[in-house]
Amino acid sequence: MRIYNLQKIETPHIILRPLQMGDEISLNECINYSLESLQKWMPWAQNPRLATTRNFVHTEVANWIAKSGKNFPMNVIEKSTKKIIGGSGFNEDTLIDKGIYTIGYWLDIRYRGQGLVTEFVNGLTRYAFEHLHAQAVHIRIDQANNKSIAVANRLGFIPTPTSHQEDLNINTSKQAIQKDMLLFTRNNISLLPPLEVSWYE
Repeated sequence: MRIYNLQKIETPHIILRPLQMGDEISLNECINYSLESLQKWMPWAQNPRLATTRNFVHTEVANWIAKSGKNFPMNVIEKSTKKIIGGSGFNEDTLIDKGIYTIGYWLDIRYRGQGLVTEFVNGLTRYAFEHLHAQAVHIRIDQANNKSIAVANRLGFIPTPTSHQEDLNINTSKQAIQKDMLLFTRNNISLLPPLEVSWYE
């Protein structure tokens, strides 16, 4: 699969790249600084210990190397400082065999309000369509998360009804969350806000 060749995606202010060994300390710092906000929306943020973050990084790095992962997590890096400031990538709802890529994202609260999330989600969407030949790109958002919904709206993602069968297809641990989630979809890059973006393999 082409995604496993990815080295990085660059937009004007952001670098997105797969996780690397040693990322856990900087990543965990961002998580804990933004913990109150993250715990409202991200189930994984309920356990913010460094050991948990280290295990996540090591597992996902190994999965990427083995080309066996169901997630495709990436660090969000501020280009000017090279600091990790959040996380994104394609999450476990991604169905590569069907050409469906589902974007997840979060950002350290110290960097919010600068348009950075809109920028890197735009870049990731373009990468999915232009390089991975996606049929659709999805974002699942808690219906109460107005800031994330605003990102989807700015990028022209369309609210999409989900079928009962699709709800049943999720794993058991997510069923309690699913009823409060909205699905936003894009089927192409038409009318995406202009963005300079490059990717490297």
